[in-house]
Amino acid sequence: MDRRPKRSPASLTYRIVRLAVAMLIAALSVTVGAGGDDAFRVALVGSTEDQRTVTVMSAVEAALADACATHCAVVTRVDATLATSDLERAVAAVDLVVTIGSHAGQVMAQAARKTPTLYAFLPRVAWDELQTCCLPPTRPFSALLIDQPLQRQIALTRLVVPQATRLGVLLGEVSSERRDELEDAARARGYRLTVEQASADDIGAGLRRLVQDVDVLLALPDPAIYNRSTAYSILLTTYSARVPVIGFSEAMVKAGAAAAVHATPKDVGREVAQRIDTFRRTGQLQPAGYGDLFSVSVNREVLRSLQLPDFSDDDLLRSMERMAP
Repeated sequence: MDRRPKRSPASLTYRIVRLAVAMLIAALSVTVGAGGDDAFRVALVGSTEDQRTVTVMSAVEAALADACATHCAVVTRVDATLATSDLERAVAAVDLVVTIGSHAGQVMAQAARKTPTLYAFLPRVAWDELQTCCLPPTRPFSALLIDQPLQRQIALTRLVVPQATRLGVLLGEVSSERRDELEDAARARGYRLTVEQASADDIGAGLRRLVQDVDVLLALPDPAIYNRSTAYSILLTTYSARVPVIGFSEAMVKAGAAAAVHATPKDVGREVAQRIDTFRRTGQLQPAGYGDLFSVSVNREVLRSLQLPDFSDDDLLRSMERMAP
């Protein structure tokens, strides 16, 4: 008679799921260059269901492969939606953790680990929150922000709207923290700056006052000001007033902004790869900050309609690369 204890269906299901997770983690390991016991090991942590995150991960792997003829790193993709204990096991033996996106950054920041971590593909506001709430002093860390430096956005503004002297900005609760930096950057480029402090409830009134007194509107990332509910009406109001908008994403340009400087997932992936290789060679994480790689998008129909210089994306990018920063 068989007296071995019988496992419950729930217990068996749990073991099967755990085994599947372990197999998935193993399957996502990619060797960039030659592997071995002494290989430099990197975990890319992000949502593998998010296409932008996957594009960043692929770009990191491709850039590392291009940079390293023989040996660079063993890269493992780790899904940020795993349970905390599974995440910790997945990154237990790596030399560097790289999080891709705000959610992945928050998940790993709250894990009690000492592994050096690079937080990438996240906006400045998310990075500020992580530093305030979650980053342990026992772990070296840095960040690669997806936002663009204000000097770079204003340099683009000068190229696209060369005759403008009056720069307008709508500030919300998040973006208002950059007001001093904004005033310095605008002054350095010779603009007279006009600011309207707005909330989600009074964007329209502030915008109507603003367009009567400015030549161009600079849009800064702020979820209370620019979101799916407000972006179209802001762009419609400015276009009707013949005030061009310099945006911060490709999506804004497609919706009607004149132009934008932004980092694509491929830009971020290449920059992350550079930082991985620097850490591999030096053992030091580069300081947190903005990336050096960026892209430019223009809406040529809007440029023509507003009688602005007609640029292609590539023309404008080359002009931006010749300028500082």
